[in-house]
Amino acid sequence: MAQKKKQDEQEQADLQAQEAQGMDHESCEKQIQELHKQVEILDGKYRRALADYQNLERHMGEEQHRFAKIATQMFVEQMLIPFDHLQMAAKHIQDKGLGLVIAQFKQLFESQGLKEIESLGRPFDAATMEAIETREGKQDEVLEVAQAGYELNGIVVRPAKVIVGKGK
Repeated sequence: MAQKKKQDEQEQADLQAQEAQGMDHESCEKQIQELHKQVEILDGKYRRALADYQNLERHMGEEQHRFAKIATQMFVEQMLIPFDHLQMAAKHIQDKGLGLVIAQFKQLFESQGLKEIESLGRPFDAATMEAIETREGKQDEVLEVAQAGYELNGIVVRPAKVIVGKGK
């Protein structure tokens, strides 16, 4: 009987050990599932944060580009006035040095995307020109350019001031 009692005690201890292992296994499974959920949540947060950061980088790049365009446009507009004065002086003073300076200005302006609006002898275009006077001449044709107009990267910075023909 003592042997039977020892055997029963051993079986009961084995059952308790199995139950304890089962509980550990179940709790481990639950813990693993909870950890997977946390990983999914954190991965989602990471992806959203990364997307937000990438959007912010793109937005800042666009803003910097827009700011640079505005700054360039403002600078060019301010430089046109002294440039006009140099060109007027060149009409009255025949000086090679002055001609070289004007050529350098033109080259600099072109490198920044500034282009003179071609208007002399062309049909009047209200989008790029401003009529300051009309004279006898071919109807709606630009007869004379009083002040050159300019476009910066396709945008009119200053319309050309022109004299337009009104017909005979």
